Amino acid sequence: MAVILPDDLDGRLDVFGRNLSSSGVMFVCPRVLALDCPVEVHMPIGPDGRLEVVRGKVVRCTLLDGSCCEVAVQFDTSLDVAWFTPVWDLPA
Repeated sequence: MAVILPDDLDGRLDVFGRNLSSSGVMFVCPRVLALDCPVEVHMPIGPDGRLEVVRGKVVRCTLLDGSCCEVAVQFDTSLDVAWFTPVWDLPA
């Protein structure tokens, strides 16, 4: 998953997602992000890996161990998390 910071010249971060809901996402990030910072979250969806861009703002940023942060983003609009749920053919 990638996070784009539109107001930052060095504005692309590759992050590891931790939690996704219809109203937001939490991820591990290599740097501190300011509260209320606008972001675009780019997430692959569906079997073809098409990217969905979801806009939001940072609502929490917690330093984990000095080298990374846990960041929570609240989306501007709600999304259907079923788009992001992998579907596999399970044996009967």
